Amino acid sequence: TGSDANISAVMQPKGNGALIGQFPDNAATGGNGRGVSATDWQTTRTAATQVASGTAAVIAGGSANTASGAQSSIAGGSSNSATATDAAIGGGSTNSATAVAATVAGGSTNLASGTVSWIPGGFRASTRGVYGRGAWAANRIAASGDAQCGEHHLLRQTTDATGTRLTADSGAANTTNTINLPNFGAYAGRLMVTAKATGTLDAAVWVSDVLVLRGNGVGTTTMPLGAGATIAPTGSNVTGSAWRIAVAADTTNGGIAITVTGAAATIINWSARFANVEVVTAS
Repeated sequence: TGSDANISAVMQPKGNGALIGQFPDNAATGGNGRGVSATDWQTTRTAATQVASGTAAVIAGGSANTASGAQSSIAGGSSNSATATDAAIGGGSTNSATAVAATVAGGSTNLASGTVSWIPGGFRASTRGVYGRGAWAANRIAASGDAQCGEHHLLRQTTDATGTRLTADSGAANTTNTINLPNFGAYAGRLMVTAKATGTLDAAVWVSDVLVLRGNGVGTTTMPLGAGATIAPTGSNVTGSAWRIAVAADTTNGGIAITVTGAAATIINWSARFANVEVVTAS
């Protein structure tokens, strides 16, 4: 009522209509129609398609941004594009989030192209279409991602003493869910693997430095540093001392294969992190 000290303001679309800052006119001035239940406060664009056109997509502000994926969002900045479901861009300019739940926090000209991949900022970094990986760079040498830092996370649960590959989505190893290189790439970094059995304090950890190289094709992948067939834990507790990992060049997918072996009739959760620096040349 008028006598209330605090009064909320409500702008409510009808039905599944969008909440927008400009009337759509199918031109750069007002943009194309917005998506179902979308929110779009952006008022400056250079093309009619630069709008929140995805279902429940959001553009909070900025200019020339495009949120075309369902539930995609852009907080601000300029000329950013979130084209996949749940993709998000915090700001910056000319950033792209093209895979499901991929995120770019800011910076410029970054590409998050792997499912749930992420870039915290910087300039011209690329997640190379790999699931769950992170990447960031200060700049490029000749092409985006050719000199950058990276993060990979792999995981798995084992219940027996059979060797099992760690992958980013716990599925069968492929070119998008493992630590894979582009052609003519070199990755150097620190590999950390932690394992713990359920219901006990049995645990183990492995820490090692790794170098992997790839020429022209997956079959050329080699590991000059860090490879081993039955690597004992760096540290362990109780029966974890008997668990083993194998680290090898993956000549099927073009990267690093991390295979873990636990114990029979024992549920063990495994988690691996590869924190690395990357360089890629033209040949």
